[in-house]
Amino acid sequence: MRFLPEMDICDLPFAPNSFDVVTSQFGLEYAPVTMACHAAVRVLKRRGTIQLLMHHQGSEILRPTTAILSEMARLLEDKGVMAGIKSYLADKIDLDRLETIAQLYLQADTIGTKNLSGQIFSGINQIVAKMKIDMDQARTLAANMETRLLADQSRIRLLREAALDTDQAHQIAQTLRDLGIRINIFKPFTIEDEEAEKILIGWHLCGVKE
Repeated sequence: MRFLPEMDICDLPFAPNSFDVVTSQFGLEYAPVTMACHAAVRVLKRRGTIQLLMHHQGSEILRPTTAILSEMARLLEDKGVMAGIKSYLADKIDLDRLETIAQLYLQADTIGTKNLSGQIFSGINQIVAKMKIDMDQARTLAANMETRLLADQSRIRLLREAALDTDQAHQIAQTLRDLGIRINIFKPFTIEDEEAEKILIGWHLCGVKE
């Protein structure tokens, strides 16, 4: 088995009818789906199986993302916490003003997750402590924290955009049928929690190339 990174799912570098199984777990829906379906079916052998697990708009994976994105937006706003730490590092505000910005943020009713805010404020404490020892390292820590926050924000936005509603999921299934795939399984995929409650995870599609 070889891992081939940075491969274009819409332009797979394999000969037609090369694989017995083609599978994607939370991947195909991020691509132009018609092109990705064509590429997947092209490399699949006759009687080969295609297995897809795709994001569902109503899944538990997406449930917390609205609150998280709102929290990230507040952290990154022009007069928010991240702007405050940068101003403090640039000696434009003092520690008292930075603490006021932090308190105003924490007192707001719009904080979505204690985990995210906890990580950010832990990072700010490390930055403030590092300033007394090495200002360059403190600036690097702040830049890295902002970069990670922006990257996570972008990743979550992409996840929400990729998640499929019922019509979109059916469109993918129909595209595969039009390409010669006989669909055997097409339904929401759920798991059970400790109380035997069903938790929606995604769309499950399985078919065979005719």
